[in-house]
Amino acid sequence: MSWVDKAHKKNKIHKTIDAAMKDPLYQMAEKKKIQDATWEAFDRFILISADYLHRHCRYGKKRLLNFIEFAIYQVKCIETDPEYFDLLNGALMDETGLNILENLGMKRRKAGMKLIDIDDFLKFVESLEAAGAEYVSFDDLRKFANEQSGDFEREIEERLKRKGDAGPAS
Repeated sequence: MSWVDKAHKKNKIHKTIDAAMKDPLYQMAEKKKIQDATWEAFDRFILISADYLHRHCRYGKKRLLNFIEFAIYQVKCIETDPEYFDLLNGALMDETGLNILENLGMKRRKAGMKLIDIDDFLKFVESLEAAGAEYVSFDDLRKFANEQSGDFEREIEERLKRKGDAGPAS
C-alpha cells in the first residue's frame, strides 16, 4: 500500500469519525447516557449519605425523607445557578473552616480531566488504519473512551485504598 493510499484511508477514517460524532442521534444518545449516569451517581451518593445519617446520626424515616428532599432541591439549584456549589462550599468553609470540594479533589479533577486525550485518540485511529479497518463503529469509540476513563477510575480506587489504610475517621 502506497503512502497516498494510506493517507487517503486515514482521511476517510477521520471523515467517518467526524460524521459519526456530529450525528444528532449520536449526540442525543451520548447526552442521555451522561445524564443517566449522572443521576445514577447522584442516587448512589444520596444512598451512601442516608446510610451514614441513619447509622451514625440516628436519622429515622422522617428525617431521611427530609434529607432526600433537601438534596434534590440543592441539585435543582445548579440548573439556575451553575456557581451555586462553589458559593455553598465557600459558605461552609467560612462556617466550618473545611473546604469540602478541595478535600474531594474537585478542583484538581476540573483542571486536569479531559474526556479523551487527542494524541491518544489519533494513535487509536492510526492503529485502526494500520490494522486495515474499513470503518469505525460506535462500539470501537465507546471501548476507547472506556479505556481512557479507566485510568481515572483506577486513580479513585487507589485513593480509596489509601484512605482505607489510614483507618476510619472518628
